[in-house]
Order: sequence, then C-alpha cells, then structure tokens
Amino acid sequence: MKKTILFTSLVLLVLTSNAQEYKEYYDSGKLKIFGAKKNDLNTGGWKYYFEDGVISRTGKYENGNITGEWKYYYNNGTLRIIGKYKEGKSVGEWKYYHENGKLKEIQNFENGKPIGQVKSYRENGKLLGIGNFENGKMNGEWKYYHENGKLKEIQNFEKGKPIGQVKSYRENGQLLGIGNFENGKLNGEWKSYHKNGLVQRIGIYKNGNRNGEWKFYYENGELKLSQNLENGEVNGEWKSYHETGNLQQIGVYKPEDRIGEWKFYHENGELIKAESY
Repeated sequence: MKKTILFTSLVLLVLTSNAQEYKEYYDSGKLKIFGAKKNDLNTGGWKYYFEDGVISRTGKYENGNITGEWKYYYNNGTLRIIGKYKEGKSVGEWKYYHENGKLKEIQNFENGKPIGQVKSYRENGKLLGIGNFENGKMNGEWKYYHENGKLKEIQNFEKGKPIGQVKSYRENGQLLGIGNFENGKLNGEWKSYHKNGLVQRIGIYKNGNRNGEWKFYYENGELKLSQNLENGEVNGEWKSYHETGNLQQIGVYKPEDRIGEWKFYHENGELIKAESY
C-alpha cells in the first residue's frame, strides 16, 4: 500500500514538474495573466485580470486548447458570460448577463456553432427576442419585442439569410412596416405606415436596391414626394408637394444629380422660380 502511494506521488511529481508558472503584467506592474505552460502550451487553470486587479475571466487549458467551464466578468466583478469549451470550441449551454446581473441571453452550442433556440432579455428581465439556429446559422421564425412586451418585428430566416415576409409594429401593436426578402435581399413591395394607419411610403425593392417609383405621404394622406430610382439611385422625374396637395418642386435627376429645368412653387400654386442645372 505504501509502495502504491509512493509510486502515485512520484508520477504526479513527474507530470507536474514539466509545467511552468506563467505570469504577464500590465505596464503599471499589475498582474494581467496568471497560469501555467507545459511544452510551451497553456495548461491547467488560468486567470486574467483587469488592470485594477479585478478578475476578467477564468478557466482551464488542456494541451493548449481552451477547455471546461469558463467564466467572464465585467470590470465591477459581476458575471458576464459562463459556458463550456471542448477542444477549444464552445459546447452546451451558454449564459450571458447584463451588468446588473440580469440574464441577457441563453444559447446552446455544438462543436463551436450555435444550435437550437436562443432567447435574449432586456436589463429589466423582459423578453427582447427569440429565435433558432441550425448548423450555426439563423433559421426559422425570429421575433423581437418592445419593452412593453408587444411584438416589434417578426421575420424568417433560412441558412442565415432572411426570407419571405417581414413585419414591424409600433409599441401599441399597430403595423409600422411590411416587406419581403428573397435570397437574403430586399425584394418586392415595401410599405411603412403613419401612426394613424395611413401609408407613409410605398415602393419596390429589387435585389436589395430601391427601384422604380417611390411615393411618400403626409399624415393627412396627401402625396408628399414622388421619385424614381434605379439600383438605389434617384433617376428620372422628381416631384414634391405641399401638405395642401399643391406642387412644391418638379424636376429631373440623372443618377443623383439635378439636370435640366427645375421649378419651385408656393403653397398657393404660384411659381417662385425656375432654375436650370
């Protein structure tokens, strides 16, 4: 029995004798990192510090790979993140916290990639968003919420790219905007609304750029602006209107620059001036 204990002690001594203490310091002389190295690889428990001496993160290494449970902290000492690594990659459940200690987000990982449901929270504990990951990419329905708990936005993803219809809402539940994504880019008709429910603007996106005629409206429903765009640039006839409905300006753009004659009008419809570009 004594021989066995002696042998075990000798083995442990040999195993640990190769590990050398490692320290790194700030220019101020304060300890920055404390750990150990074996064959030039990080091993065992490590501690990292802010310059004021507060621990910034703690965890273990094995053969140079980050492993096991790691904890990350705010400068005030409050836990910021806790999760596990395996062979240098995030695994299992990870929790993220606000500086006030409230849960900020909870997420799962597999082989370093986020998987399954993820939930994020506001500092007051209320739900901010919920969605899913598949193979490390956003997938399926994602929802985001206002502070009062009302739905703010709902959108779908496929392999990390937004697809299909997206809707956004005001805090009172009224529809704010509606549009569409295709292959990860804005496509098709987009509308946004005033608080009174009337259309604020309407137009078409093509491959992520505004194209064709776009119209903007006052809260009273009167047309405010009509403009034409090509690949996101103003191009063609441009008209703006007073809230009374009378013409305010009219002219033509050629990719972002005014050309030709432009006319400007008073609210009563009288011509103010005409300029050439």
